[in-house]
Amino acid sequence: AVKAYKYISKAYILDSTNLKYINTMGEFLAIVQEYDEALLVMNRSIKVDSNQWTPYNAKGNIYKSKKQYGQAINQFDLALKRVTVDSIKVGVLINRSTSKIKLRKFESALEDLKLAYSIDSSNSPLFLGLGNVYSDLGKSDTAKLYYDKSLEVNPRSSRAWLNVGFQLQSKENRHFWVVKTINFESNVANSTLDDFI
Repeated sequence: AVKAYKYISKAYILDSTNLKYINTMGEFLAIVQEYDEALLVMNRSIKVDSNQWTPYNAKGNIYKSKKQYGQAINQFDLALKRVTVDSIKVGVLINRSTSKIKLRKFESALEDLKLAYSIDSSNSPLFLGLGNVYSDLGKSDTAKLYYDKSLEVNPRSSRAWLNVGFQLQSKENRHFWVVKTINFESNVANSTLDDFI
């Protein structure tokens, strides 16, 4: 990460008005969990061009990482006002819905996810988000349907597999689950994805 930082910061220093460099620098700082620095860089990006959606979405994700969900939602709102590409809008709506879920604003999160669905009905993270909302609402059968749909769209989604497992766990005997987990862990090294489908 140190070597990458040297090169990215050099590009940023040489051309501190280039939005691509500014945004890359901010995203890199967020990845290495230098959240306050990343927010400063994204604010710089907004000063250069306040009409772009990228820094607002990035700031939303940073605030989400800092567990400041209200501020994250505000940033996602600002990003959505600037997004013109539908596929990007879906991603920002999903991002905003995850913060709303954390604040237990389930109905509002569902509205975001339904709007995202109206734009793209084949998005695996979208179905994962719907599953999470219904799981948090205690509707495990409905949640599992959406997790299964997420797997149908993207069978390699580890998060969906994990969430389906958790849904099944809540219905099974705890002892049975522990035995299955031990057997799974002992056999997983020699398994392929097809073994689980």
